This record gives sequence, C-alpha cells and structure tokens, in this order.
Amino acid sequence: MSTYEEIEASAAAEGVVLDRLTAEFMLKLSSATAIATSASTSKRKRRVGFVGYGFLGKNLVSMVMSDPRAQEVMELAFVVDLGYPAGVMEDTNLPEAAKAASLENWQQYKADLIVEVAHPSVSTNWGEAFLEECDYMLASTTAFADKATEESLKAAASKPNGHGVYMAAGALFGSLDIQKMSDMGKLSSMRVIMKKHPLSLYPTEGSEQHRLNEQAKVSGSDAGEVTLFDGSVRDLAGIFPRNVNTICTAAIAAWSSVGMDNATACVITDNTLEKMIIDLTLEGAKNPETGKCLSINVCRDSPAAISGAVTSQATVTSFLSSLLHVASNPPKGDGLHLC
Repeated sequence: MSTYEEIEASAAAEGVVLDRLTAEFMLKLSSATAIATSASTSKRKRRVGFVGYGFLGKNLVSMVMSDPRAQEVMELAFVVDLGYPAGVMEDTNLPEAAKAASLENWQQYKADLIVEVAHPSVSTNWGEAFLEECDYMLASTTAFADKATEESLKAAASKPNGHGVYMAAGALFGSLDIQKMSDMGKLSSMRVIMKKHPLSLYPTEGSEQHRLNEQAKVSGSDAGEVTLFDGSVRDLAGIFPRNVNTICTAAIAAWSSVGMDNATACVITDNTLEKMIIDLTLEGAKNPETGKCLSINVCRDSPAAISGAVTSQATVTSFLSSLLHVASNPPKGDGLHLC
C-alpha cells in the first residue's frame, strides 16, 4: 500500500471505516515494513545492475567482479550499454548470464540496486520504473536539470516502498557539508568554476558553446582561457549534459536553499590544460550587524586519465568508494541520498 486512498479502500472492502489519523499510522507502518524488507537484503550480497559500459562503467563492473571487498557485499546482476550493445555482448570477460542487449525484461535479473553510468536520458526514460523494484544510483545528475525528470524522480523516491535514489559525490569534495549548510539555512550562494581542455568538453552540437569549443581545439597555445558559459546550473546542464555532473551534484546538495536555478556556474576551456579544475565557492548568510558572511572556497585539480577524457580518475575513485559504501550498508529507504 502506498497511498491513503489505497489503505482506506482496502479497509472499506472489509467493512471498516478508518479515520485519517489511523490511516496515516497504517501508511507509516506500511513504509516501515517496506524499508525493513529492503534492509534485509543487506544480510546477503546485493545484486547490482549497470546501465552503461564506458570508462566509468567498466571500472565499476571490474571492481564488482574482482575486488575482494566488493565481492563480500555485491554480485553482478546485469550489464547493458544502450548506445553500444555489442560492447557488452562481445566482451569475453563478462559472465554470459549478466549480459543484456537491452533493458527489455530487465526485471528478470532481480537487481537490488541499478547503477546508471551512461546518460541522463536513462533516468528520464527508466528511473521511475527502476524505483518501483529496487534502489537506483545515478552518475548523470544532469538529469535533474530537466524539471519533468526532476519531479518524476523525486515523486518515485518519495513512495514508501523502501527504494531510494542514491547520488555519488563523484569529483565533488564536501558534498555532505554543502547539504548540511543548506538544510540549516546557512547557505546563501554557490558558484562553481570548471576548467577543462577543449578535447574533454562536449557541448551540445549547434550551440554557440560548441562553436567556441571547436575553435579552441585548433587555436594556438597562446589563445588562453575561453569562457564558454556563465549562468545558472539548470541552464548549464542542458548545454553540457556529459560534462557537468559534479556541478549538478553540488546544486542538488544545496536543494533546500540555492538549488539548480540559483546556483551559478562558469565553464572555461583552455587548450594548454593537462588537468581538470573544479573551483567551488560557498557563501553563508550575511551578518545583519556587520554585513559580512562566511566564505568557503575549495579547488580541486585532477589530471585527466587520457587526452579528451570526460571523467577524471578522481571521479572514478570517488564513485567506486560510493558504490562500495552503498552496498556495504543497509538501504536507506525512500528519498534522495548523497553518498
């Protein structure tokens, strides 16, 4: 049972009329039972399915199959790559029983946790369905930039069935601290500056940002920095769906205060860079007497794994750690969870 109406209808069918308070209690009891059932999976290995088999996906699958820590708490349910199915089906390192050519009949794999490491469209098209059956962990937090997807995932994660959305901090440092500041009303503004080599940026084709980035690829080393975007995180995500998951995660962490519409971001390309730079600045509420406020700045420089890489090794390491943490602990139940 997941709604007051369903509880009341079930009682009415038995000739019982419930008041609202009793119905509310039964709804909470139903939710608690679902969470307890979900938590029982922590006593056995959690079956994990992966949607996406690129650089990050291969690293995660490899860990599940070979890392002793992972093998204690996880087992591979399935792997699918919607953009390149052959990459999965022809991989001799994967167990045949875990290979999926599509998400048709994905329920047959009986996953306890599905991990998206592919594209935000996976959350748009499949996120709600996944959450009906299991927990869902997504890497492409740019999916939340689409308001319809945002509302759909939040609604699905709020159902009292014990299944929640998990978001890895990825390359974002201090995500839980951002969330705490936001929830306590101590955060008034957020700004993120990201700098990458143009070969590591993938703005939407046809956009002005795409034109400028292509130009930066062939410019000489004296071209210097070129600002591709400066505005809200929600607008940014639509232009750089493959590049700004770290920035989107920061905005999601600050959901209760600035959020994706009020957090701002700047993307800079520089063809002399051999690393990826994330510079985060947070400001607290102004002191009414002095007009001054707390300011926090965190800068992360991370070498790119290869020329043109979208994901740095720091992101891979952090996601591996987050997945291991989620699988090693009892499910947190309904809601949105940073990990």
